[in-house]
Amino acid sequence: MFRPCRSSNKCCKMVVTKTVQDAYMMGQSLMNRASKQLGTMQRGGTEDRRFRSSFGCSAEVCVAAWNLMVSFSFLPEGDTKAFEHYLWGLMFMKIYPENETAMCTLLGGVDPKTMRKWVWGYIKAVHELSYIVVS
Repeated sequence: MFRPCRSSNKCCKMVVTKTVQDAYMMGQSLMNRASKQLGTMQRGGTEDRRFRSSFGCSAEVCVAAWNLMVSFSFLPEGDTKAFEHYLWGLMFMKIYPENETAMCTLLGGVDPKTMRKWVWGYIKAVHELSYIVVS
């Protein structure tokens, strides 16, 4: 399913809803395991445990929240790597490092300003869901 993002630029990028498989694949690359074959993806399986330990929730919950943010247009504007940045936000909330340098290194050496921009944008987007989901 495709939904337009709220971006005001002329290109009007399309945002795709994600599947659990997409979450595992992207999560695997953020955990520096992209070259490895996916393990058991069922509840309590190896990939599920790894995903939960890195992002704080199961891939199913991660995707459900993402798809809700897409459907309610809560995504930060102008993001070209939206799902990856969403996972950065989840990882940040799970780990909450003492300094941003450690988090940037964990994310593959990204710039601290870029990390702050997208992490906090997605934390705010997840917070916006609380008004819809918890009521």
